[in-house]
Amino acid sequence: MPRYMIQVAYTSGSAKAMVEHPQNREQPVRQAIESVGGKLESFYFCFGPFDVVLIVELPDHISAMAMALATTSSGGVSRFETTPLFSAADAMAAAPPSPAGGGSGRKPAASATEAAPPTPGDAADAAGLPPVEGIESERPASEAAPGATPAEPGATADQPAAAPPPAVAAAGADAARPADAADQVIADTKRQLDKIDQLLGASPQ
Repeated sequence: MPRYMIQVAYTSGSAKAMVEHPQNREQPVRQAIESVGGKLESFYFCFGPFDVVLIVELPDHISAMAMALATTSSGGVSRFETTPLFSAADAMAAAPPSPAGGGSGRKPAASATEAAPPTPGDAADAAGLPPVEGIESERPASEAAPGATPAEPGATADQPAAAPPPAVAAAGADAARPADAADQVIADTKRQLDKIDQLLGASPQ
């Protein structure tokens, strides 16, 4: 049952009657509390603005209010205060949760949508730079670096892509010729033109 602290101050007439006719007031108070379904735990006389302090158990607030009305209506007390009491466990249950998440103190885990910071190897791949010794890229083997030529369909890591057609290979070879090879081609072309001029009867240049 809920616990309450009840503080009572006697009137001057009640205090005078207790002096003239001393008697134990604990038993009548206990009977009054038990009549409403409660229980008296402690009964103390005290100094200060109140004369008696009680710790009681009562079924609910309605029962506590009934006790207050019955006592004050008798005219024997000048003050009557009722204070609900709560245990330490009640206070902990009523405390709001910690902002960190249930009072655990641990930082919330990063969500799956948060991007991980790039590694040095990934930065080098993105810039087209050669890999730094001792640092490996975390990019999966199946993911091509930016700017790389896409693999042919059906090609795997163990089986390279098919070779390009001869025309494409020849064009690539011509593009890779040095400057002296280009001069040789121009000289051969000029000789062929001279032969054609001779056959047509034109004088050589």
